[in-house]
Amino acid sequence: MNTTPVFRSLLAAAILALALASGCSSEPASSASATPDAQTQAAEAHWTDALSTLDTDQVRERIAAAKGRPVLVCLWSVNCPACVQELPVLEELADQYAPDDLEVLLLNLDGNRAVVRGFFKEYEPAATVLLVEPSVADAFQATYIPKLVLYDASGEKVFDDSGFYPKGMLEALIQRASGE
Repeated sequence: MNTTPVFRSLLAAAILALALASGCSSEPASSASATPDAQTQAAEAHWTDALSTLDTDQVRERIAAAKGRPVLVCLWSVNCPACVQELPVLEELADQYAPDDLEVLLLNLDGNRAVVRGFFKEYEPAATVLLVEPSVADAFQATYIPKLVLYDASGEKVFDDSGFYPKGMLEALIQRASGE
C-alpha cells in the first residue's frame, strides 16, 4: 500500500490518541500493593481525614460549600499518564492562588488510600486530594480522565472537558470564572 506522508502522520496520531485514551479510562486502578512500611503508615495517619472516600452527594456538597470562589475539580487516577502530566499544573495553580480565591479538588478514582498516598510520597499536595466512589465518575460523566470541571464563584459550571490542559489555558478559565 502506497501512502502519503500526510496519511501516515494522521494514522500515527490516531493510533497515539487511541493508546492514550485506552490508558486513561475512568476505571479504578488495581488495589494490589505492597504492605506499607512504618514510615508510610505514619505519613498515612496524616492523610486519614483528607482521604475519606466520598460519594457523589458529598462531592457536590463540598463544591457547593465553596460558593464565593471558583472550584477546579479534576477526576484522576495514578495509572493515567495524562493525569500524571496534569497534576503538577493543578498543584501549581493550587499553590499560586490563595484558598479564598480558588479551591482545587483532586478526586481520585483509585479507591485505595495507600496507592494515592504512595503517589504523593515525595511531597504534601497543595490541592485537596479526595478519594471518591466509582459512582462519582459516572455523575461527572468522566468517560476519560483527567476530567476537569470548573465552577465559578456562584457555583455554576463554566468548563467541563477531559484531557490535559496547559497552565495558561486553565489560568484564563479561572480568571473568567473569578469575574476578572
